[in-house]
Amino acid sequence: MFPDPCGDVLAEGVRQGANSRTVVPDDYFVVRGGTQALPRSGQAFSAHVGPTLEAAASALPYGQIRVTTAGEIRRLGGMVQWVPEYSRHGTLNRQHVHVTEGGTSTFSALRPNPVPKKFRIDGGT
Repeated sequence: MFPDPCGDVLAEGVRQGANSRTVVPDDYFVVRGGTQALPRSGQAFSAHVGPTLEAAASALPYGQIRVTTAGEIRRLGGMVQWVPEYSRHGTLNRQHVHVTEGGTSTFSALRPNPVPKKFRIDGGT
């Protein structure tokens, strides 16, 4: 499932002059992987985006995720900034973002990643 074409669309939008802080549409899913607690409000952290939950969840290797949308983060004064990043295995991930929440977190409780390991970035390695 990785990469979803949305990463190329975001890259093209920025190339055409879109702001990296607004290029991710409000209806895109934002997922944070792993079991660690979320950083406190105002502190930036990594997450991944996509037009569907599966597209966003395929961009990270973790088996547990938290989910929200870009619009919900922004509605509470937070920021979602598109920042491509290389994975631990050297794969360019154009679905990577930095999130800064502006107040109460809108992320869900931990849930299983719906994407099987072999279909996630780097094949789950």
